[in-house]
Amino acid sequence: MKKLNHTLLKTFAVFTVLFMVACSNDDDTTANNDTNVIVDPEEEIPVDPFIGNWKSLGYYVNDEYFENEDCENVELNINDENTGTMTYHDCGWEDESENLTWEKLEENKYKITIPDDTATLNTVFENDLMKVTVEGEEDYIEVFQKQ
Repeated sequence: MKKLNHTLLKTFAVFTVLFMVACSNDDDTTANNDTNVIVDPEEEIPVDPFIGNWKSLGYYVNDEYFENEDCENVELNINDENTGTMTYHDCGWEDESENLTWEKLEENKYKITIPDDTATLNTVFENDLMKVTVEGEEDYIEVFQKQ
């Protein structure tokens, strides 16, 4: 009888601990409803490096670098809602701006869509620089700096 009581006491203790852990309301984690992944609210969620405000500095053609003139560049404003704007500044001409959408296809590879055009971008991030190659046009690399 003593052995049975001891076994029951151990079983009760294990279930009590499991119940307290499983049903605790003061847990420091929350569930992300989209993916059912436990997320620590104090843990910083990494931001995709593509997101931000970018300004073109220049470009490479067949490994030769050409710097943009001060009045000639492209600005990309990419937000975390998979949208943004692309603004073309061209010396002496009126600025042109287009809305865009973007999708991350895989690490360092994005699909960007502007009215009437879609392109797949291969990117390399180095500190505050982003080098962009349009798939199929590998001999041309645009260099952007994060603003």
